[in-house]
Amino acid sequence: MNNELTMNEQSPPTLNYGEPVMLIDKRRRETYTVLQEGKVMNLNGNVIKHDEIIGLASGSRVESAKGNPFKVFKATLQQHILNMHRYATIIYPKDIATILMQGDIGPNMRVVEGGLGSGGLALSILRAIGDQGELFTYEIKSEAIACSRRNIKTYLGEVKNHHVHQADIYEGIEEKGVDRVVLDVPEPWHVVEHAARSLTDGGLLVAYIPTVIQVHEMVKALHAHPEMYTTWSLEILERPWYVTEQSIRPDHRMTGHTGFLVFSRRSARWAVEEGASHESKS
Repeated sequence: MNNELTMNEQSPPTLNYGEPVMLIDKRRRETYTVLQEGKVMNLNGNVIKHDEIIGLASGSRVESAKGNPFKVFKATLQQHILNMHRYATIIYPKDIATILMQGDIGPNMRVVEGGLGSGGLALSILRAIGDQGELFTYEIKSEAIACSRRNIKTYLGEVKNHHVHQADIYEGIEEKGVDRVVLDVPEPWHVVEHAARSLTDGGLLVAYIPTVIQVHEMVKALHAHPEMYTTWSLEILERPWYVTEQSIRPDHRMTGHTGFLVFSRRSARWAVEEGASHESKS
């Protein structure tokens, strides 16, 4: 008889020190925290000890010292990004999701990131590209690097495929043949030439941009560059809905404008050279 557990019978992962979790009370109010040895929380008079959470499965019931029930779940990546310590304004998950999808960022890719901020976008890219991909980040501020590294380690643990340059991406990109360049910098049009040189044929450039004036400058720079062929811009709005047994309606609050996204794709090098040759003959 085989005593090994089947895939469906394997013990679920348990909660450990250093992991981010969400505590949810019976009124569905959520509290984010990172589990720490010896830490005691007071949630509206409900005392909960972190040591008593360790070893539980995600989704378990815990009780406060008063006997009030809470559910404890490991935080999702979105919950971690929205609640983690911030050095700078984060890119919201709705925008990150679109960057990953329309930027077509996936396993084993080599990605250059301009601007680290609080690390939310880097976290998402690292999870998307997996252990075999590589992320190269350019950030000039040491405080942002320190903050982001803590946030990334809290959710992903130690990562060996994230290479951080404390350097100005406006001055150039060292890496060549990269699959994607993703920018969250004030004047991304200064990076267009560097990105075009670094991207592989068919590679994508993505820029997160706060204002429509900046979008205009970025798109003009992309249209003017002979190697950046197709460009599109968009804005993502997110409206939750309030649903109960008695009613259904849009929520009173929504995540409206947070920023604009601009995407562009690099032509094959031979196609660019052929186009220039045709223009010189005409």
